Amino acid sequence: MSNAQVSAVLPRIELSGIRLSIDSHPILDNLQLTVCAGQCICVCGDTGVGKSTLLKLIANQYHAPYSGERIVHGNGLIALVMQDPSRQFLRREIGAEVAFALENLGYRSQEMPALVRRALDRVGLSYPLDWPIAQLSLGQQYRLLVAAQIVYQPDILLLDEPFAQLDDAGVSALITVLQELAHGGVTLVISEHHPTAFMGLCDAVYHLHQGQLQPWQPPRARALTSSPSTAMATPPAKLAPEPATDALITTSGFELSYPRKPPLLKVPALTVTAGQLVIIYGDNGGGKSSLLKAFSGMVALTDSDVLVLGRAPEIGCYQQQLGLLLQRPARQLFALTVLDEVQFSLTRFGLAAMDARAILTRLGLAALAAHSPHTLSYGQQHLLALASVMAYQPRLLLLDDPFAGLDAISCSYVWREIAWLRAQGSAVLIAMHRLPEHGGADQWWHIQQGQLGVRASNASA
Repeated sequence: MSNAQVSAVLPRIELSGIRLSIDSHPILDNLQLTVCAGQCICVCGDTGVGKSTLLKLIANQYHAPYSGERIVHGNGLIALVMQDPSRQFLRREIGAEVAFALENLGYRSQEMPALVRRALDRVGLSYPLDWPIAQLSLGQQYRLLVAAQIVYQPDILLLDEPFAQLDDAGVSALITVLQELAHGGVTLVISEHHPTAFMGLCDAVYHLHQGQLQPWQPPRARALTSSPSTAMATPPAKLAPEPATDALITTSGFELSYPRKPPLLKVPALTVTAGQLVIIYGDNGGGKSSLLKAFSGMVALTDSDVLVLGRAPEIGCYQQQLGLLLQRPARQLFALTVLDEVQFSLTRFGLAAMDARAILTRLGLAALAAHSPHTLSYGQQHLLALASVMAYQPRLLLLDDPFAGLDAISCSYVWREIAWLRAQGSAVLIAMHRLPEHGGADQWWHIQQGQLGVRASNASA
């Protein structure tokens, strides 16, 4: 057996008897894990179960006390890509971000441009090296962070929820890169709610449950984004009135663009009426988030006849009538506790604060009411941000990738709330990377190559 074959079967990561708790709640309990060089494993589990915590522990970035033994063999280069890319960026431009690790490892300056360019090309980012990170979509930012890690050839690469942040092309490109890395002896650990997307790559898939890793048994059939369900949560007691039929969004068409930039998206004539569900889908960077922000007034529209809730979009003008969920939930959370967060949303519009506990219960967050929002997992933060905007029942609800970081049950809770709001006459627009498997939308808006195409639910595919 060659030296390379011998090293490939040697343990690279060894965790033994790991126990840790967060806020006195056990997360990992006598956890055992061994991963060898060149292996790829996937860890799945419920929202908030501790998958991200496990990755941070492997990367030696978990700084609270824990017991057990953590051994990592090799040259010590461990790369971690977290769910929210904005928390990891150190530079303003994409080339400088990717080059940062090379600078710290002592690479010569003349070597860096070619290495940086190759890393960016491998993840499908063909922008110039001086391109501002702020002008990338969240999915493109996730790709950038992958490039910033693989450029310095780590021994271990840890990825937190890549499927949620990437479009299908991005997932395919990532799998190709990961296959190359594994063949070169890099150890891969992926935390993922949708392990089936990486089954051809993984040597093993584990389910993190009650603090321990168990072999994962795939269900017979499970949608990547769960369908609406009324069985997963108790509905609100309020009786649903007949939905209204008035138009909440109207336009004869417009071009969406930023100052001194070419048009990002051409939008045709469209109308959204009360009670409708609209799914907006397309690739990373296509303009989905920008379109929702334009409807809310966060992105200025010039020379357009867009009317939202009967007036031209302007930030802050809609008050209780409009709710917006951004892709980075942590940016919308500021209160001391989970309960305070939702109560603030209610009391600012003169609504009963007692309703906060009801929606936390329906979204599965009641047990976390006294916790700080910033100690929650990414998925739990998404649920909390959703609760804070759904609680005041806006007439128009704009949701940007609301299912990122959520398990199947949590997705069911969200669909349940969406269905109830629509019964009250609210219109809901959801931006996603890919279509959900159910067909419950009234309109499908597909963004491709700078064009938005509209298809009604009764139209042929």
